[in-house]
Amino acid sequence: MMITAHSGCEKTEMNSWDYIRLASGLAIGCLELDIRKSADGTLLLTHDPIGEKPLIKLADAFAYLADKTILINCDLKEYGLEDDILSCAAACGIDAARIIFTGSVTDSMHFPETHKGVRVFINPEELVPDFYGNLPESPEAEAAAHDVVSACKKAGYDVINIDYRFLTPVTERIYREAGLGLSVWTVDDGETMRELLKGGLVNMTTNEPVLACRAVK
Repeated sequence: MMITAHSGCEKTEMNSWDYIRLASGLAIGCLELDIRKSADGTLLLTHDPIGEKPLIKLADAFAYLADKTILINCDLKEYGLEDDILSCAAACGIDAARIIFTGSVTDSMHFPETHKGVRVFINPEELVPDFYGNLPESPEAEAAAHDVVSACKKAGYDVINIDYRFLTPVTERIYREAGLGLSVWTVDDGETMRELLKGGLVNMTTNEPVLACRAVK
């Protein structure tokens, strides 16, 4: 199982140099970068819409991470960023194999076909827009899980990136029986981590990666 450091993990500021330096030095598999594009086309690190606050350029973050081995979860906060991100990574000497996309994947039902070999942990709401509009234990949530499975099979996704609170015993069984891998976010307490690990996960995103490393052992 891979552990991904959520942006701002271990009480650092989100998408900050303190975060990037700390996360990239941990014994984990992946770190998360939230990405948007400015009006002039610059890719910037930010979870929230771009304002007046100075932001780190993705190119600068990639340059820092280029000689490291950690994977990079590019959490897309806008559509239409993927090709620019891949070009930026290549220019900085980062192989596309180190990039994982989550979040607002462009043209999600056709993306695996148009971007063969690009790794995506697909968010279920990108395939079923009202996915999080149902209570986790409701029949509607179970039906939505079946819809996600159908969409993943049609589009060609093999891992879903889901809020762990929507992973009930019923929906977990639906995903696993369909052969889908599970990436969960954002899990921050040890008991929940250990419970989720019992079923086996592809990835766990957390604000507490040090605790998660202990839970995995």
